[in-house]
Amino acid sequence: MHWKKFLLYNALGGISWVIAIAAIGFLFSDKFTSLTGFIKKVSWESREHSSELKRAATIVAIIVAVSIFVYSSTDVLVGNRQTSHPL
Repeated sequence: MHWKKFLLYNALGGISWVIAIAAIGFLFSDKFTSLTGFIKKVSWESREHSSELKRAATIVAIIVAVSIFVYSSTDVLVGNRQTSHPL
């Protein structure tokens, strides 16, 4: 892609993100106190569910790590590894 075209699309994408985030902030600014109350209610610091949430997050992290390892090692074994592999 030519650099001028990339620069145009990059600028349009950045402007779009700024407009979207600013609009969301403006629309939900009056709901900030109720939103913070909800976040406190479901936060990691809640005494009743913190161990279950930590256990679930650990299991998900292990599954992702094993999946990435298996994916990358099977590419090497089969010989399909590309030089610009994203992982």
